[in-house]
Amino acid sequence: MAAGIGHNNAPHQLETIELESAPVTLYKRADVHAKSWHMRIKVPGSTKYVRQSTKTNDLDAAKEIALERYFEIKIQIKNDIPVFSKTFGDIAKEIIAEKERQFDRGDLPKKRRDWYRGTINRFYIPFFGKMQIQTISQDNVDAFWDWRRDYWKNNPENKSISDNHTPKPGTLHAECLILNMIFNKAIGKGIIQAHKKPDHRPPVKNVKGRRSELSREEYKKLSTFMRSWMIADRRPRILYSRLRLYYLIKISVNSGMRVPEIYNLTWEDCSNHVGKGIEWTELNVHGKGKKHTIQCKTRVFDWLEDWKETSSYTKPTDYVFAGDDGGRVGSYNKNFKYLLKLAGIPLAYQGEDRTLYSLRHTYATFKLRSGVGVYNLADNMDTKVEMIEEHYGHVKGADRAKAMLC
Repeated sequence: MAAGIGHNNAPHQLETIELESAPVTLYKRADVHAKSWHMRIKVPGSTKYVRQSTKTNDLDAAKEIALERYFEIKIQIKNDIPVFSKTFGDIAKEIIAEKERQFDRGDLPKKRRDWYRGTINRFYIPFFGKMQIQTISQDNVDAFWDWRRDYWKNNPENKSISDNHTPKPGTLHAECLILNMIFNKAIGKGIIQAHKKPDHRPPVKNVKGRRSELSREEYKKLSTFMRSWMIADRRPRILYSRLRLYYLIKISVNSGMRVPEIYNLTWEDCSNHVGKGIEWTELNVHGKGKKHTIQCKTRVFDWLEDWKETSSYTKPTDYVFAGDDGGRVGSYNKNFKYLLKLAGIPLAYQGEDRTLYSLRHTYATFKLRSGVGVYNLADNMDTKVEMIEEHYGHVKGADRAKAMLC
């Protein structure tokens, strides 16, 4: 039955035995006091392994236990039963850890990190935490949403001034994205099969408002105002900070970068290209945990060059929009909102605050109105076609295909 015995095949293994009749390895671990045999079983049709103790020192008994477990796994697969198992809380904590890593890298704002962590710890883990995630049914999810809507009524001692007794539909729909993320994480790990995933959406209609982009008229008004505003005060420090904000806004509206991508952008990430009768600028941006390349018009590169002549930090690895000390900036949102106020542009649109992220929405809206197709736009913005269609469906011409650089 045994194909052979090896010694120290891995740092933690004292010896190993490969079984001939099945893809099973028995081994003893050097990192535990008990000398029981452990088994490592290759899951049929998968690259994954099941690892667990046989709980016996007897080699013959360990072989029988391992083979029995292997045949159990085959039966589970045949009957569409998940082989791996984890609690909902285990997977939810992995999501929290991922968001912490994104925050540490500078790819996720603190406010957003805190929202993920707070929502999971306050609502999802208390309700679902101890359940095996593959056993969670549609009835469980529906019961959760009833429980969630009454949470503040039933837990007044936890309520802060900003908490509502009854959450708005938009709040529930935002939170359900986290639930979807947790289920998808379990699917990726092979714990849940995709067709058995419950509907994560709350049973309330979410009336979506339009994104907080600037209209053509507002952007024109802002651009006109900035041209005089940025040179109105000639004191070096004031002039420098106003020029920086001016170029940041112009480049953002014409590239569609996310806010973390703006802050992470370095000079070596920016390049201009000529080929096949066209000229374009490329920005190799990174944020949201990954990198991608944005193609945009060469006027973006011209603005970059203009700003570089003024900037105090122009080495290849320096941040394009570095803070006064040369480091990665924390936020320019306050400066942007103050500028909108001075220019006479509303600080909110249909209930949504205007922030630097509004410049990305402005880019998307302008591109769609100019006839760029949703597939080209989604690719350039590193987002999903469904997101473009959902949030910018009001824009005329969104379904007309046109090259990105037209």
